[in-house]
Amino acid sequence: MAPATRAGATPGGLNARQARWTRDDIIDAIKEWAALYGEPPRAADWNPSAARWSAAAWRIDRYRKGRPDGTPWPSLNRAKAPFGGSLNAALAAAGFEPNKPGPKGPAAPARPEAAAAAAAGPAVLADAIRELARARAANNPPALRRALTGVASAALSWKERL
Repeated sequence: MAPATRAGATPGGLNARQARWTRDDIIDAIKEWAALYGEPPRAADWNPSAARWSAAAWRIDRYRKGRPDGTPWPSLNRAKAPFGGSLNAALAAAGFEPNKPGPKGPAAPARPEAAAAAAAGPAVLADAIRELARARAANNPPALRRALTGVASAALSWKERL
């Protein structure tokens, strides 16, 4: 297995990437991520190697799952490029507070939309549990593993917002 694959990169993923991510594309992706997961992306969310290094493999699964429409998320470097190499600048452009270094602790949502996303915790967890039930009923081990990761991710995300 190649080192990049071991770190979380998808084999053959280059063909699936968007040719060029504009500032607006990145801002839309950040807002979509926050709506889906209840918080804006952190560096490890869009960098599978960093997620593996920080023992957060569940972040890799969320990233690999892609967007709800089936398109991929931008990589961390592609997300930072239009913003002078700074994820925090990209987050600020999308209307979110910049990430602080270190482990994420409990914090109040930065915007009304973030408060609505925080309230969506039970709904996100319920959706993840329904996905788990579908994967179990289909007797599909890869889908079951992904769904279990989704349940864990939704539960942890909700827990952090309590």
